Amino acid sequence: MENDFVQLVEAARMAQAKSVDMWKAALSLPTWFFVGDPQGDYANPVVGVFDGQPHLLAFTDEEQAQAMALRRASRQNAAAAPAPVLRMTPVEAMARCKKLSHQGVKGILFNTGPSAFHTSLARLFEMHKHPGKQPHHWAPAQ
Repeated sequence: MENDFVQLVEAARMAQAKSVDMWKAALSLPTWFFVGDPQGDYANPVVGVFDGQPHLLAFTDEEQAQAMALRRASRQNAAAAPAPVLRMTPVEAMARCKKLSHQGVKGILFNTGPSAFHTSLARLFEMHKHPGKQPHHWAPAQ
């Protein structure tokens, strides 16, 4: 059974204590999805600006990542092919996030629209290390 992140994020907005459920669900997913930025020989996950800070853009399901890849392609060039969708386990994503943190990326933004939520990479690492612990700062994206 797949988690409904729209419901989890809405529950987290209503009562911060429930944000543990949202993060626990995200961290327990077998795969996280990313839109690839196909510059160079290898596709790297897209990093964008959220709340004035560089954030890695991640998705809890492949369909949302594919939709974002299509939107990005249509903005760049009507004939452009969509960027690839990258798949990583949370452990693989943590390793990528550690590298990105050394390159100035400050946070991670999951999903877009009503199921969007974010945190800093430092807090993401802490939650990954200690699953189920209430994060000091979580935020559904507005």
